[in-house]
Amino acid sequence: MRERSQWAAWGLMVMYLANVALSSLRYGLLSGIILKVALAYVYIRGWLATLDYEELSKQIATLSAKTANAGDAA
Repeated sequence: MRERSQWAAWGLMVMYLANVALSSLRYGLLSGIILKVALAYVYIRGWLATLDYEELSKQIATLSAKTANAGDAA
């Protein structure tokens, strides 16, 4: 499931960048800049949520295990 949503996120980002490029050529760079920036913020946050941070996930799992073991000792 995660792989499919990651492909969808990449596709959305490519379509967004193509749309920004084409609308900037047609209407000018500053036309609708607030909407473009707002959409970019939302799209980038969604795209980052689909990425798998393997090293970070390992560190979180290690810290969680240490915390669980420390709670057992007390």
